[in-house]
Amino acid sequence: MDWLVQRLRPAGRTSRAGYWRWQAVLVACMGVVILATVLVIDAGGPGFVPFLLIAPLLMAAVFVSIRRMHDRNRSGWWALMFAAIPFSLVGAASALVETRQPAAILISLVPTLTGFAFGAWSWLEFGFLRGTRGPNRFGPEPLSR
Repeated sequence: MDWLVQRLRPAGRTSRAGYWRWQAVLVACMGVVILATVLVIDAGGPGFVPFLLIAPLLMAAVFVSIRRMHDRNRSGWWALMFAAIPFSLVGAASALVETRQPAAILISLVPTLTGFAFGAWSWLEFGFLRGTRGPNRFGPEPLSR
C-alpha cells in the first residue's frame, strides 16, 4: 500500500515507463467509472455518485504528470501549461467558427494548429523524452531506486 500512496503525491520523479503504466491504469479506471455511471443512470439511479470517482482519478493523473515534469527537471507548473494551452487555443478557435464568418473561420486555423502543435509537444515531453540523468532538484533518478 505504501507503493500506491507514494505514487499518489506530486513530489518526486516518474520515468517514461512509469508514466505510461499509470496512463494505462488511469484510462482503464476511467472506463470502469464511466461504465458504472452509465449503468446506474440506466437503472434509474443517481448517475453523479459513480461519476464522483473521477475526481480522485484526475488528481492521480495530475500528480503523475507533475512528477514526470520533475523527471525532466521542470517545475510541475509545466504540466498545467501543457494541459491548459491546447484546450484554450482550440476553444478560442471553436468560438471563432461559431460566428460563421468566412474570415473568422479562416483565422480559426491559426489557434487550432497552434493548439495541436502544443499538444504534440506536450505528448513528446511527457511520454518520449528522457528525464534528467542522475539526481536533479526534485530527487534521485527514478530508475536508480
